[in-house]
Amino acid sequence: MLIALGLAVCYRSNVWNIGAEGQFIAGALAAGWMAMQAGPGLAWMGRGIVVAILVAGVLGGMAWAAIVALLRDRFNASEILVSLMLVYVADLLLNYLVYGPWKDPAGYNFPQTITFDAITKIPRLVATGGLRANIGLFVALAAV
Repeated sequence: MLIALGLAVCYRSNVWNIGAEGQFIAGALAAGWMAMQAGPGLAWMGRGIVVAILVAGVLGGMAWAAIVALLRDRFNASEILVSLMLVYVADLLLNYLVYGPWKDPAGYNFPQTITFDAITKIPRLVATGGLRANIGLFVALAAV
């Protein structure tokens, strides 16, 4: 929902952003990096680490979108092509990190990062039953 809202703003301003998935991946990478930093050194933040993770995700996505804006303004590159091609770059960056530097040493060679600390996770709406919906649903609905 949040990606659709962001794209609606782009389209209303006559900017064609085809690469929202790449911006989503870049935001997820930034948020994941922040979540992996949670530990004894950041224990003073408590549940505030969740806000830091969310801000890191927003800034990561914004930085990825800024690349498209810079190339469009500076070199008159097509934002349609640049944003679409940067999706593949973000995906390759994610693959590199998960298969390389961020790979869980105790992960039995599966491509995954370490398990994030419980304090970094956003509370789920239903604690049982394996449902994955979390309070982010309310944030997205409020934004709509």
